Amino acid sequence: MKLLILTALASLSLVSISSQAAIGDVEGKSNCTIITSLDNKLAKEVPCSYKGVVEASMRHTLSHIQYDLATGEVFETIEDSTFNFDKKGAMAVLTSPTSVNDIPAKIIYVRANTYDLVPEIEMRDRHKVDEATFPDVLHCFKLKEHNEAFCVPYDLAPLIS
Repeated sequence: MKLLILTALASLSLVSISSQAAIGDVEGKSNCTIITSLDNKLAKEVPCSYKGVVEASMRHTLSHIQYDLATGEVFETIEDSTFNFDKKGAMAVLTSPTSVNDIPAKIIYVRANTYDLVPEIEMRDRHKVDEATFPDVLHCFKLKEHNEAFCVPYDLAPLIS
């Protein structure tokens, strides 16, 4: 009987450890940028408020945020990532479906003042610095079939994704 109880408790503790998760509501105000042409660098910055939910566990993150712009436009973003870790502890993203207003999108990083793309390697190098900040970078949801994007300041990204 004691062995059965110990086995059950051990199993429950393993399930508990692997399924630890955090869920939180987020809301605030910022400036959102709508890039109507990445090629021609046509964009407008608009005050916006945001509200949504962010979930994270050992192998999954989900962010569902609604942005209400001062112009009356509404953008709803979803980032849903599943990942795994190899034996050396390196993270591998398995899936990462992203959308804006139910339209498939991908995450890109853009310079706030020029709307030029920021290379991934530059973002990785900048993250290596202690207390790195990114006031010059936008976290953008680029519509996959279009040349446009919806962006928020990169420094806001850790709160919403």
